[in-house]
Amino acid sequence: MLVTKLEKAKLMSEASSLTANQMQDLFLKISTLESENQDMQEKVQVTREGNADQIEALEKEIAIRDQHVGSLENQVIQLREIVDEKERLHMHFGEKQKLLEEQRAEIQASLAMAENTLIEARKQYDLMLEGKLVLMKHLKEISQWNDQVPFFPFSPHFIYGKFVSVGN
Repeated sequence: MLVTKLEKAKLMSEASSLTANQMQDLFLKISTLESENQDMQEKVQVTREGNADQIEALEKEIAIRDQHVGSLENQVIQLREIVDEKERLHMHFGEKQKLLEEQRAEIQASLAMAENTLIEARKQYDLMLEGKLVLMKHLKEISQWNDQVPFFPFSPHFIYGKFVSVGN
């Protein structure tokens, strides 16, 4: 029994030394893994920080683009308002032009009527003038004839002559 105990102790001592060696190997592996883990965490942190910088830069770029989009949308709204105003003015101009054309046609019709009335009035004036000239000619003939005819006792010349002679 003593041998077995000794062997057992020896075996245990060997096992213990093997386990201690294995433990040291394991501790060494654990230490290496922890070191690698630390390196990996540092790399992840650096990547996160790099990503955070990229994210911040992208957010700034997005904000700038959003402002640009907002500005373009405002310009589009203004251009639509301008186009609407232009269309409204174009319609108003078309209506005004149509109204002016109608007024022009009415004025031309009135002008034509006035010209016709003027022509008729001129014809009537010319006829009246001609009639006046004819009448004046007749009056002149009557006057000349009257001067050649002897006085009647009741003519104004005769009566006037009597009053003048009675008054003397």
